[in-house]
Amino acid sequence: MGIAPADTLERKGLYITKFNPTKEKLEAYEYFRTKMERNEIVLPLSYPKLITELKFFQYEVLGSGRVSLHSQASGSDDIADATCFAVWGTKESGGITVLDPQKLDPQNLMRLW
Repeated sequence: MGIAPADTLERKGLYITKFNPTKEKLEAYEYFRTKMERNEIVLPLSYPKLITELKFFQYEVLGSGRVSLHSQASGSDDIADATCFAVWGTKESGGITVLDPQKLDPQNLMRLW
């Protein structure tokens, strides 16, 4: 979730753990990959944009030593990132993650606000 929605929820008194993608993205994707390798995540195969972004996802070590994480699929990795960060949010509970394609639909997400 973006900064603005997180701040809104925090102002409403909800406990929010903010995620710093610059520092934690690599760790989040390593966790996500591990969960997939262990079959602890059920991905919606009927959501082709997510599957495509994950299929073409890669990491690249830059000359500076930084790691760049991105998908080569149609110039976007937003859905892959959102899925990864959603799974990262379950890290403390260690639960199995099931992603419902209906809930991944941006129209459904917008209705939550």
